[in-house]
Amino acid sequence: MTEPTHVAIETSAILAYLNDEAEAADMTGIVNLAERGRIRLFVSEFAWAEIDRNRCPNPERYDRISSLAESLPTVMRIGSGIIGVHAIGHDNSKEIVCSLPRGLSSEDTEQFLAYCAQGKVEFFVTKDNGFLKEKAQAVHETFNFTVGTPSECAAHLRSSLARPS
Repeated sequence: MTEPTHVAIETSAILAYLNDEAEAADMTGIVNLAERGRIRLFVSEFAWAEIDRNRCPNPERYDRISSLAESLPTVMRIGSGIIGVHAIGHDNSKEIVCSLPRGLSSEDTEQFLAYCAQGKVEFFVTKDNGFLKEKAQAVHETFNFTVGTPSECAAHLRSSLARPS
């Protein structure tokens, strides 16, 4: 049996699900796949820190996704350490961050990209236009994972999970 597809979810996509935005139906489909063990969800601690369950219009959805999502490992940097799950960054982590459009480089971005680039994540789900810009997309394609909206991820998963192993 093959390992379930790894999907990283960025804050904007989680908020779309929690706030019942247009992308909520696609995110619900993604969450359903995780509940059935077809995929594994990963969310960074930085993303969770931006979401307040007590101010969420759908706390049940928060509980559902938070119970399924695994912590995206914190990528270690020289001279810094964060308590929690850790991973060594991709050899090209600096290149990844430097290649992003101006204003997009942040600790959260670095965590996602450095982990995704190691080949563990197949799809990075976001609504953030900064991640979806052409230059950022080229960086992601170089490191063999796809970046897209919740609807693009849902379509990708329907296609990839329908193929025989």
